[in-house]
Amino acid sequence: MKQPRHIWDIPIIVSKDMTRHGFAAPFVLIGVFVLLLALGGAYYLGKTQRPVVLNTPQVTDAPVIASLAPSTDQATNWKTYKLQPDSSLEYKEYSIAVPSSWKPIEHSSNFQGTETFWDSYEPTTYKLIIQQEKNLNKQTSQPFKTLKELTGFPYDVMTKIVDGQQSARVLPRAGSESIFKVLFFSKDAKLIFSIELDTPRDGSKFKEGEVLFDQILSTFKFTQ
Repeated sequence: MKQPRHIWDIPIIVSKDMTRHGFAAPFVLIGVFVLLLALGGAYYLGKTQRPVVLNTPQVTDAPVIASLAPSTDQATNWKTYKLQPDSSLEYKEYSIAVPSSWKPIEHSSNFQGTETFWDSYEPTTYKLIIQQEKNLNKQTSQPFKTLKELTGFPYDVMTKIVDGQQSARVLPRAGSESIFKVLFFSKDAKLIFSIELDTPRDGSKFKEGEVLFDQILSTFKFTQ
């Protein structure tokens, strides 16, 4: 019989008993271990991974006052008035909304550019006054060109937007804490508008008055 020259020339003989009982067992155990490890990892990830929540913006419809004629706004229970001054005076037409319980106050012919609303007859809590007059600086006989020139204040004041026009909030300030007032130009700059809300002088309605004033300003619209 020919002797092998190297150890790797010796054939490996695997008996059926070795395959059945001992030799294949380690491979089976390794396979089972890998499978259990994979299942355990998947279970852990499923427990610890947090679901992704997408923030979907909520869209809400803001109440819109559609009619410019006197009518009740169902969304806010306010009434919209369309003011039409005498056209010969060259005043502008506009609309504004107030709480439906408020009452328009009649003026004499000397106050064609003024409209007033009270929340009730005397005693009143709120008085709303809207005025318009020609844009004329009596000192220079020329129109005012800027809000700062119009207010006459040496400092800048808070501004608000009224129907696309920038307005200067001239009140409240020290000594007039109960009054809210803005000044602004008409869109052709030919007129000066002022909107003023008077509240109780004791300051008891200051916060409520500030919110109410901003709501009223948001309803003002030029219609001419």
